[in-house]
Amino acid sequence: MELIIEKLKKIKSLSEQGIDGEAQAAKHALQKLLKQYNLSLNDLADDIKKERCFFAKENKDQDVLLYCCLKILGADRYKTLYRYKGERSKLYIELTDYEFAELSEYYDFHKRNYRKEFKQMETDFIKAYQYKHNLYSDTPSEDARALTDEEMLKIFKYASEMQDVSFYKALTK
Repeated sequence: MELIIEKLKKIKSLSEQGIDGEAQAAKHALQKLLKQYNLSLNDLADDIKKERCFFAKENKDQDVLLYCCLKILGADRYKTLYRYKGERSKLYIELTDYEFAELSEYYDFHKRNYRKEFKQMETDFIKAYQYKHNLYSDTPSEDARALTDEEMLKIFKYASEMQDVSFYKALTK
């Protein structure tokens, strides 16, 4: 897509600086190509990159931000992300206004979704550990609710991946 944008920028420049028929032909070609690639003149603007700050308090948030940068900016650009002044929760990257808006929206969505998914998986994992190692009371609780088939399937899946280990009481004198 970058090659297309560069080509369109050259045609735009020709349409603005060309003479008579040359400028008209360039304008016509520019409009046709913008329509073909579903772009606008705003997409061709040479935005200045500015240092932008993202907040990522936890390591998992930083990982999500890095993955979002990789997706939005590509393999080469995401490497320019860096920490600033020893504050681990603030990460800075140079972005245009458009890139900043796109990455901010993308990161916020995935950060919320990742946290939600992680919390659910953690809850399921704890239940699976309890099941795998039979950590239940010998007297059943009256307020215990029955698990759904889906919950049981998740628990069995996690439990099947856990190691088979057993606790043995130490002999005392």
